[in-house]
Amino acid sequence: MYTFFYRNGTLVDAICVNLEDLLAKEESFENGSFYQHIKENKRSWGLFNIEGNTFKFEQYYPSSGSFTGGTGLRAFIRQGTILNDTIFHITESYRMVDGVKTEHNTKNEMYYFKEFSPKPDSTNCYVP
Repeated sequence: MYTFFYRNGTLVDAICVNLEDLLAKEESFENGSFYQHIKENKRSWGLFNIEGNTFKFEQYYPSSGSFTGGTGLRAFIRQGTILNDTIFHITESYRMVDGVKTEHNTKNEMYYFKEFSPKPDSTNCYVP
């Protein structure tokens, strides 16, 4: 899965990509066609924050299991630990409701940084 993290704390969740499709997908990032596809999709956008070695990002996920449409989306936080300058490990997801963690789930997701330029535009109508 590709996720772009921007210096301004915005993220865009790209998509799962098979290795054989990787070069074509990267071309769509570079030529702007990917951005045209996701710029109006609320699920694609989110925020992230780094505090010490803790990494958190927040995105909208479907509440009903459906990945279509703009209704039924709820914000979830994924949280984990930065292991080194190229890897972070997400270990939990949850929703914050009135300052309390709810819908807590254990995760075991490894993310590997890859420098990529040019990134798709981070301008969107969901994250100020």
